[in-house]
Amino acid sequence: MSSNTAHKWRFGARPKLSSKSSILCVDEDEELLRLRKGILEDAGYAVLVATTGARALELLTDTQVSLVLSGHMVRATSGNALAAEMKRVKPEVPVVLYCGHLPDSLAHVDGFINNEESRPNFLALIAGFIRTHREYVDRTLAS
Repeated sequence: MSSNTAHKWRFGARPKLSSKSSILCVDEDEELLRLRKGILEDAGYAVLVATTGARALELLTDTQVSLVLSGHMVRATSGNALAAEMKRVKPEVPVVLYCGHLPDSLAHVDGFINNEESRPNFLALIAGFIRTHREYVDRTLAS
């Protein structure tokens, strides 16, 4: 992560709309969020962060997001339960769990990325989920 990225980091700052694809990262561990944010920003994405499900739902409601990348546990809830709430708000936005082991249930999420993936594989998977989301939005707008 570049030092410039680290200086721009602020939890709770108002999200800015961008022409870049926006990713909402959710995790209760602020240090992991900081690292993930830096990697994704270095790859050209606009990144919003939340350490609670309530803040994540607020950001999802108020901003255009191409992807939600959530940890398995987020302050007293699971990533799967949070995904169910998010799907009620914006069912078209893919929600992907990012953690060290495959959870027992993926009922409400669109995918899983193991946190041991290499950076190139991680970024390729992210790009694939966003591409699928864009294709869905384009098809919906065309109909």
